[in-house]
Amino acid sequence: MAARDEWEPLDGWNVPVLLRGKVELVADGQLSSGDGGLVRGLRAADGQDHSGEAVEVLDWEDLQIRTYDNGIHPAYWPPDLSEYGVRSGEGNNVKEANFLAAAAGIQFLERGLHEYNAVGLWDHYYGNTGELFVLSSAVVDQWMVEMNTDYGRGGLGEFVDPPGPLVLMDREYAINRAVQIAKGRGASLKYTYSSRWRLTAGISGDYVHSLGRHSSSTLTTVIARPYPNGVTYVQFDQVVYYFDHYDFAYHDTRWGAWQENMVNVAYEGMRLGIAKPFEVQGESAPVTGFRAV
Repeated sequence: MAARDEWEPLDGWNVPVLLRGKVELVADGQLSSGDGGLVRGLRAADGQDHSGEAVEVLDWEDLQIRTYDNGIHPAYWPPDLSEYGVRSGEGNNVKEANFLAAAAGIQFLERGLHEYNAVGLWDHYYGNTGELFVLSSAVVDQWMVEMNTDYGRGGLGEFVDPPGPLVLMDREYAINRAVQIAKGRGASLKYTYSSRWRLTAGISGDYVHSLGRHSSSTLTTVIARPYPNGVTYVQFDQVVYYFDHYDFAYHDTRWGAWQENMVNVAYEGMRLGIAKPFEVQGESAPVTGFRAV
């Protein structure tokens, strides 16, 4: 069954779906069979983020990982601008003082700490355009392997995880799931797994001062070919997605840390209307491999 480049909506989802052969879509445990499709942007009509998985059964010669397989991720949404410019009527002397304090912060990040990614994001914030900032794949590749974080809990019932373990766990889950389904059916297939957005943070200074706590998701595509000898040959391709709203909230400065002071400078810059929150996106280069299971 050859691939078809055709876009159609899928009931219950507010995103387009690419139809490619016989696809079975699983979203939060609900399976629909037939001519379904792979969801690009796994945000359901209820407005909530979902993980999702899809099984694609195609002819042997069409079982390959294509570039568009890497384009599946949870939906993005714009930052909250409700506090932007609420103090814009203040005098120019107040705005100038904030801008000078922010410039001192940039100098410290660049010349003192040599954290150039943090400098770029801070500078973009005070550029006051609010335009999308795209991280390079090289930066995401560097950050996504970090295995530790100093952050604790996020919101109620949600922990902040370092990216490295999430990437590895999702990869192993997708490979094991693909092998399980392929062996159960006795057929070669392509399996795709996209995780929901999860609260993530690293530990290195440039990473933490650039994004702090942010969202990450993985997309793993696996081709599994079971053989009569009991071995399943696996090819996998994994991409990691980063998403963040670069904005600030007031921070208690009781500890006197320079980071707390910079956060409050940035927060007041937003309220003064001279620094605008923006959306950050990034994706890694594909991580590929082969395995016999």
